[in-house]
Amino acid sequence: MAIAALSALAHEGRMAVFRLLVRAGPGGMPAGEIARAAGMLANTLSSNLGILVAAGLVTSRREGRSVIYAAVYGEARRLLEYLVDDCCGGRPEICAALPPPAPSQAAVQRAIETVFVCAGDPARAMLAAALMNTLSDGRFHARAATLADQTPADPHVKPLLRALGVEENEVAAVPLASLTGPDAPPVAFAITVCAEAVRAPRPVWPGQPITAQWDIPDPAAATGTPVEMAAAFREAARRLRNRIELLLALPMDKLDRLALHARTYEIGRGTEIADGET
Repeated sequence: MAIAALSALAHEGRMAVFRLLVRAGPGGMPAGEIARAAGMLANTLSSNLGILVAAGLVTSRREGRSVIYAAVYGEARRLLEYLVDDCCGGRPEICAALPPPAPSQAAVQRAIETVFVCAGDPARAMLAAALMNTLSDGRFHARAATLADQTPADPHVKPLLRALGVEENEVAAVPLASLTGPDAPPVAFAITVCAEAVRAPRPVWPGQPITAQWDIPDPAAATGTPVEMAAAFREAARRLRNRIELLLALPMDKLDRLALHARTYEIGRGTEIADGET
């Protein structure tokens, strides 16, 4: 599988398409948009996408008359891990001669514990946790929590999680009560992603986390055709991604607690900036 993936990426056009889909996020892009963005003819793009799909680096799904393509983040991660694990063919006498890599900031510093909270359907909290864990490169460890004890996520969230290389059980929402109280691990950020959670009694968080409200419309409440329902979930993922990227870009080592709280709060309020709208 590694040979097929490396062969698929050893082409300028296919590499450009794959990088474009990585930037597009878990929702993916319709084939027509990819062709315009990559400047490719339709038949050339179709051939390149077919090779990427066969290599397991890209998935496709049909929504109405459109075919949506998305990068498989997990497969790309597994490819990199495979290359590193096989370094020097397992011969320690060769690897020992190589200079040790500089430790990453993620390895030096402990991951920042973050909880995303939502009432009812946990899809938004699960998407936020998956995006945070994927985009932060180990700097953050995010979990999803719900006010309800047992509320299954809307099935529309599954393809978006798979596109991130995340299994549903990895970010399954847990009852909020299990993350609060004196015996719970400290939390650095506690962010609610739905208006309903704000109206609930405020929990006693361990570690006095920075709290914020990032209201995202409930995609599970959308009505219409299956295509329109799927589009509502992609839109929720897009909004969450934009806000999480803004949070990750903050110079946290240079901001005091009050400034960091204000900036995190403003990310949720500044919809024109945070949601990438003009």
